[in-house]
Amino acid sequence: MIHRRCDSYATSRSPIERTSINRTYDNVATHHGKEEDIFFDVLFKIKLSEVLLRIMNQLLGDHTTSRESIHALDDVNLQYTQGYHAVIKEILKSLHQLITSYPPHINIENQRFFFPVMDFFIPGGRDTML
Repeated sequence: MIHRRCDSYATSRSPIERTSINRTYDNVATHHGKEEDIFFDVLFKIKLSEVLLRIMNQLLGDHTTSRESIHALDDVNLQYTQGYHAVIKEILKSLHQLITSYPPHINIENQRFFFPVMDFFIPGGRDTML
């Protein structure tokens, strides 16, 4: 399935158009920004277990990697649209990274992190933060 998706990007005039939703979603001022600047900021002030702290740092690393992949796509997009189609391998590599890393990231975030750390918040404080 991943290869089929990547092949469809390769035949597009501008493969990067397909990433506009991801670029917006991953923008520091939106999803990642909310998690990192609000949620994680509060959690850094709480005494988390080593396991939860390690998971939070992994999630932060995932966010950085995701943003880097999207920036890489933006960088090669200009080259691709100017006729340098040899960059398609770089485009496919970045797309593959995004496609394969997102489901495990969400699983870790939702199943192993988000619900366990909610226990650190009182219901009113949780509602205020969210």
